[in-house]
Amino acid sequence: MQIQRLAITLLLSALMVPALMAQQNKAERKNADRDPAKQQEIVALEKLTSELSLTPEQAKQVQQLMENRRSEMKTNREEQKQLRETQQKERAERLDQAKERQKEHNAKMKEILTTEQYIRYLELKSEQKEAFRDNRKKRMEHRQQKRPEKKQPAS
Repeated sequence: MQIQRLAITLLLSALMVPALMAQQNKAERKNADRDPAKQQEIVALEKLTSELSLTPEQAKQVQQLMENRRSEMKTNREEQKQLRETQQKERAERLDQAKERQKEHNAKMKEILTTEQYIRYLELKSEQKEAFRDNRKKRMEHRQQKRPEKKQPAS
């Protein structure tokens, strides 16, 4: 008799856990309406709770794990964004420094060369720059040709 009561109690508990979790998650959903990640987390938790027949303790642990993961991912995204911004600033600074060094170099060349030589020197530099651009363009076109074309999905 006692075993039957225990079995019935366990069965009812197992059936009530998903319902109780659903009620709790509905309340959480109202609070999470503004956060799509939180909404997805709640739906995923509900699905896991019903599919895996999680106990309330397991559901809480899974929920905490999901929250920790979401927080970690948010932190990682912010760190990556800051890293990209820092890299862009550093690249711009290096470019400015290179331009400044080139100006200094040209000024020194102007002091050394005659006017005609300096004009020819600038023409040569311009030709080199143009050749570099042409070669870079050819390399990019060559890379595009090497890549297999991606098939477009049929509509």
